[in-house]
Amino acid sequence: MEGTFKLLYPSGKIARIMTYKNGKREGESLTYYENGKVNQKVAIKNGLFNGKVEKFSDKSGKLVGTGIMKDGLPDGEFVEYDETGKVISKVKYKDGKEVK
Repeated sequence: MEGTFKLLYPSGKIARIMTYKNGKREGESLTYYENGKVNQKVAIKNGLFNGKVEKFSDKSGKLVGTGIMKDGLPDGEFVEYDETGKVISKVKYKDGKEVK
């Protein structure tokens, strides 16, 4: 598999856009709410989540969560925000395990 692919909702609206290289997901993957707003942006390398993850509100489209993934596992600080941008929670991970 090679190239950019779009998955659609039954309504015909875009649900996900992803790129494949050498048969593996590669690059930025975007998922969308059915209302057309971006749900999530994820960096992918060698078929695994690697890099920044961003989650957005289905109502306002504002950023409501961020984090870092490494080889498909949470690795670093994940922050959740409310609709006004105020931090709701912070959790740190190392190699997929919560660090307290």
